[in-house]
Amino acid sequence: MKALGISPKCVATLNRTDKHFDAIIDLIKPRGHVALIDDLQGVNIGAIKLKALSYSWEFMFA
Repeated sequence: MKALGISPKCVATLNRTDKHFDAIIDLIKPRGHVALIDDLQGVNIGAIKLKALSYSWEFMFA
């Protein structure tokens, strides 16, 4: 996506967020939004602070 000059403002991640979290944070625009439904394991959630990102974390069946 970077090679194409694409930088999304919103990202929805549905599976294996912990594996792709760093790449998502690197790719997304500042003040963007990350929405996820899976469980995070070993992720530095504080990384979103540097880009002033917001996130929603929901239970899939809620």
